[in-house]
Amino acid sequence: MWENATKKEPTKEKKTMKTKEEIIEFLKKPEVESFGEIAEELLHHLVIKKQEQKLDEDIKEVTYNLAEIEFYYYGEEHEDRHTYIRMANAGTWFFHGSGMDLAFQTIEDKDKETLTSFGGILIRSIIRHEGNDKNDKTISGPIRCMEELINHNAGVLEWDMVEQSGNRDKEIATPIERTGLTPFAAEKANKEKDYSKRQYKYYLKNKPWQKSIVRYKYYPKQEHLAIVMKEDKIDYKI
Repeated sequence: MWENATKKEPTKEKKTMKTKEEIIEFLKKPEVESFGEIAEELLHHLVIKKQEQKLDEDIKEVTYNLAEIEFYYYGEEHEDRHTYIRMANAGTWFFHGSGMDLAFQTIEDKDKETLTSFGGILIRSIIRHEGNDKNDKTISGPIRCMEELINHNAGVLEWDMVEQSGNRDKEIATPIERTGLTPFAAEKANKEKDYSKRQYKYYLKNKPWQKSIVRYKYYPKQEHLAIVMKEDKIDYKI
């Protein structure tokens, strides 16, 4: 008896989506080497849910997918001073003058009155889903995204990881430099500490929405190397 000589193609293992709990574990202890992996998970599967109520209208549910994000992290051996100081728990929203972040865990050294780790993932572009695909809308720019998500909000702004997300099969572009950052004086003198050039921006490679990225500009307001934040009557300095 002749054996079947047909070669079988190796079975590709289906990639398992990270759960919300696993994403929060990363946010508690960020690892720079994992930024790309986590960005892929968030762009493909994170869904933001909002209960929306506009004037004289009934409450309706609106969902959003991420389309463009940037990582900002200050920690041991990663002193990215472009990161806004904050007191925040992992996985919560942090609002600031440039938009809103999905926050990393803030870690403090109370004895030294110093924050040792903080940061977040800035939301720069989102895709709004309301009903069928024809009603999908892209919002670009961190301030515009924040306004879209918090305005007309009739409930809690929640996020979760969803397997059958609208972004599940969309291609992710090669990461590039974050928008609008310029090196601080100390970074100009030491190129190794120039975090303004780090390629921490991740976004969907999916035209035509991608064209909207270039329609806005962002000018950073942080001009000084030393930043001071008052929290519970303690000055935290970096």
